[in-house]
Amino acid sequence: MQADRTGQAQRTAEALHERLTRQASGAVLHPPQQRQLSHVPGENVLNAAYLVPTADRQAFLDSVPPVDELPAGVRVEVTGPWVPYSFTHTATAPARPA
Repeated sequence: MQADRTGQAQRTAEALHERLTRQASGAVLHPPQQRQLSHVPGENVLNAAYLVPTADRQAFLDSVPPVDELPAGVRVEVTGPWVPYSFTHTATAPARPA
């Protein structure tokens, strides 16, 4: 039963990520947040950041399904806006000679 719920939550998260990525200028997947850090019950199955132009903010938020359209036990939390640091990439430092 738990495996079914986890699988359904993961499928829901994947579909939501695809939908939100289409609405964003950029998207980055982060490791799921640990339960000890989030202080909320349940398992985090999607932790992503989306770069959304200010003019597209409402359309992006409107693409997040309301609670009554989500499977039982699935919760979506939208936070931000945040600075776009998640979308910058730096070159890997060269290895130091031994």
